[in-house]
Amino acid sequence: MNQNRFYCIVLLWLCGVVSAWATPLTDRNWDIDANTVLRIVKADGQVLTGQAKTSHGVLSFKQDGTLVTTQWVGRLYYSDGRPADVVGAWQQPADNQYSVSINLQLLNVNDNTAYIERLRRDYKALTGANKVIRKMTFVSYVDQGELLNQGQTLKGRNTAVLDLDLAAPGATQTSTTRVSVVTTYQGRRSSIGSACCGATDAALNQQRSEAYLAKTAKLPSVEVTASGLQYQALQKGYGESPLETNQVTVNYRGLLPSGVIFDSGTHITFPLRGVIAGWTEGLQYMKVGAKYRFYIPADLAYGERGTGGLIGPNAALVFDVELLEVK
Repeated sequence: MNQNRFYCIVLLWLCGVVSAWATPLTDRNWDIDANTVLRIVKADGQVLTGQAKTSHGVLSFKQDGTLVTTQWVGRLYYSDGRPADVVGAWQQPADNQYSVSINLQLLNVNDNTAYIERLRRDYKALTGANKVIRKMTFVSYVDQGELLNQGQTLKGRNTAVLDLDLAAPGATQTSTTRVSVVTTYQGRRSSIGSACCGATDAALNQQRSEAYLAKTAKLPSVEVTASGLQYQALQKGYGESPLETNQVTVNYRGLLPSGVIFDSGTHITFPLRGVIAGWTEGLQYMKVGAKYRFYIPADLAYGERGTGGLIGPNAALVFDVELLEVK
């Protein structure tokens, strides 16, 4: 995730249903590498193409085949926190070929604040114009791809066409510009998917956690700190970094190394000193707008006590976090 995956492949934003695949995708996680560009066709026919942004993301599927990874919190939400209806569906017109159909009406009512801000910055970089996006409307969305290597990898391309109502800062009069966000991507079976850490035996979990973290530490772009915390920048930010004394607002989801989501939340605000040590340290590496994955050893999480529920004693944990605001 070198540069912002500004548009998070809209594919990763959407909640869909998988139909009959030649290779089942249920109960599976995928790591996605993507290249995204912004394109604008001017009135005179000239095509402006922005610089490609490379990034990473995650696709997760529940056992019933529902695509659950969207905006890093497990599902798509309205701005007031209500889970949205399904906005898309996977289809398989031929063996190992797939497409994604989208309910644009539902997509357009979602809270797209962070997406709009990244789009505004990319629009300015491409055109040189400092504009405010008063409204963004998805006009169309096409996503097609194929499964490869007996379903172990996939590749695809999606194009989102949007109308932007633009205005000068402080002005009320707007003009509409149509843009395209084009993403090519490839995916592989995810590094999340281990038998680690589900036992009730503390010593066994400790052994498995250490083995799991030794493996994740070798993943591309993973950084390991002196405390043992591991982090991976899924999307770089554009704003300030928090201090331990700050309050922060985040979207997040927490996973066991097996891939089971044990917690998630949207627009959650808390003092940075009031959470587990892995979060207190890790979020200080982030900037507003960033999305990070943290691989957290037990001594920076819930330690030998666990939580008495899904999180066992000495269990390593995985968190995907999007930093929205610093106060």
